Amino acid sequence: MAGIAGCGNTAGNANQPSGDTVASSKTSEVTKIDASYAESYDSYDAMAKAADLVVDGEIVKATGTTEIGGVPATYYEVLVHSVAMRSGTAPKTVTVLQTGGVKDGQTFQVEGDPLLRPGDRELLYLKRGADDPNVFYTLAGPSGRLSISETGKLSKIGDSALTGVPATGEQALENVVAQVDGATMSIVD
Repeated sequence: MAGIAGCGNTAGNANQPSGDTVASSKTSEVTKIDASYAESYDSYDAMAKAADLVVDGEIVKATGTTEIGGVPATYYEVLVHSVAMRSGTAPKTVTVLQTGGVKDGQTFQVEGDPLLRPGDRELLYLKRGADDPNVFYTLAGPSGRLSISETGKLSKIGDSALTGVPATGEQALENVVAQVDGATMSIVD
C-alpha cells in the first residue's frame, strides 16, 4: 500500500497506510508520484498468504476517481476469470482502487506502478479496503501485479521488488491456492 502525500501534504486513508510519504515530480504530461509501501513481502508466497483475494482478471474500465491527500486515485472494474480466496462466493467482478489517475487534465502515476489499462489481463494480489469491503487494492504496489499474456505467461509490471514470477497460466493460481491455508480456487468464466 502506498502512503500518499500530494504536494507535501500527508494524507490518511484506510486504503493507504499513514506514516508513508509520496512526493511528486512533473515529467512530460505525467506527474510521477514517488511512493513507499507500509507492507513488503520477500516472496509471492508470502504475499499470497497476506492477500484476501488473488485474481486472474481483465481490467474492464475505470469507473470513477477520488482523492487521497490531493492526489487522484482511480477505481477500476476487473472481470474475474478465476480467483483464489479463503471463503465466500467467487465474485464475477471486483473493484480495485489504484493511486493515480487524472486530476484537472493532468495524469498522476506512481513511479514504477503504471496505471491499470482496460483490456489488460493481470494476476492481482488484493487486500480489502478498510473503508469499503467491496473495494480492493493491490498489495505492495507493482509487486502485487503480474501481466498475463495471451499464452498465459506471467511477467512483472513496473518496478516489482520481488524476484522471479510464480508458475504461468492456470498453474499460477493453483500454486497460489497451495500457499494459502484454507484457500480454494474458483473458475468464474
